[in-house]
Amino acid sequence: MLSVVAYNHGYLYLRMFVKRLIYLLHEYPPDCSFEVEVSKLRAGEDVARNIARLTTVTQKFIQFLRDATNQIPTFVTRFFSNLQIFLNIPQNHS
Repeated sequence: MLSVVAYNHGYLYLRMFVKRLIYLLHEYPPDCSFEVEVSKLRAGEDVARNIARLTTVTQKFIQFLRDATNQIPTFVTRFFSNLQIFLNIPQNHS
């Protein structure tokens, strides 16, 4: 049921983020790595450069999220607010 609700009320919102992330990743050459686990880097890849790319992409994606908080569908915010109350999770007002 939760997946149906998420699909019906959050699909376009989430699609927007995936699309922006794909466009962001497309700015890099095809052979670029964004590997989180350093041991999985290909031979000869620069660890520091990989970490810098990964950090940059992560920061930009977080900024996408921050910039679009006012676009979150009302139903989704109400649903999670009610879920938080139902599960007795303390609210963060920062």
